[in-house]
Amino acid sequence: MIYTTDQLAEIIDSEMMAHIKGEREFVRLDRIEEKFAAIASYHEVREQVHAYQKQHGISGVVVEARELPDGSVIRFPVQHTQLELVDGDMEILSAAKDRVVHAFLNQLKKGYYYLMQRIESRDKGEWDMETTPEFIEYFAGDMEWAEITPYSEGEFSLKIGYGGPVDSDYISGENCDSWYFNAQNHCRNLGVK
Repeated sequence: MIYTTDQLAEIIDSEMMAHIKGEREFVRLDRIEEKFAAIASYHEVREQVHAYQKQHGISGVVVEARELPDGSVIRFPVQHTQLELVDGDMEILSAAKDRVVHAFLNQLKKGYYYLMQRIESRDKGEWDMETTPEFIEYFAGDMEWAEITPYSEGEFSLKIGYGGPVDSDYISGENCDSWYFNAQNHCRNLGVK
């Protein structure tokens, strides 16, 4: 029997929770050494799952459903945060990109939103810059994948990027990056609704 993507994700997630809850015992004298052993053990399990994935060509992509501010639901593929992409996965993500970007842009047409691009620098600085739907559509044209994340009070964001989505969250990620575009129906910085 070959495990599925969902089964591999469950294995990694349950192993991580077991380590967090302290359910894994390690024969160590020092409490600090025990903590390091737990981290190392979790990473070993994760590496074994990644090797299994590659050996059997098991996708690291799962389908997620997100409710948009107008109440509609969009389903789209994303990289599971604990799994690796295998051959063919990037094509799956790329095939859904335009549909996800257009769902974001269509939501903007249904209400008044303040649009901003979240900019983060390598020295941990961050700021928001106002943007337009036209710029987002133009910018997304050169990207490989897109994700929508809804927040409270009608706020939601579009994350677009190239390379591995999970790797793009880290500054050390090579050949990958991502950008966030946030839509707010109020101006949080000024406290105005």
